[in-house]
Amino acid sequence: MAKAFSSKQSDPPQSAPTGEGYAVFQVTGIAPAHVPAFADWKPHILEDYRDEQLPGLLGQKTAELSERAKSEHDLNKAAKEVGATVKTSDMVGLSGQVPELGAVGQVAPQLFDMAPGNISGPINAQRTGGGGKA
Repeated sequence: MAKAFSSKQSDPPQSAPTGEGYAVFQVTGIAPAHVPAFADWKPHILEDYRDEQLPGLLGQKTAELSERAKSEHDLNKAAKEVGATVKTSDMVGLSGQVPELGAVGQVAPQLFDMAPGNISGPINAQRTGGGGKA
């Protein structure tokens, strides 16, 4: 990156090593440093805000889904009411992996202590969440 910023606009194409190989570049223009206008940067601010809020909202929504499923004794019905998708995995052991959740023994070890037919509390797997039914 330093080589690109030390090059001049009139320089011929150059190459520089990267972590994954080499980059070939040529400086085609130089813009003076400036503070972007709010309107231009607003999408980035909005994206950062959403990324900050996502874990809290996900936790809240999965808790609501879990409570609703437990009170109705029906995970499928509760999921449909809140617009969530119910997914079923193959049989998984304590060290098994479930798509979108990861290592079940680390993310939701309580699932292995549940009685058949019970509905778990919320499961937080960072950018995904859910509940389980034994």
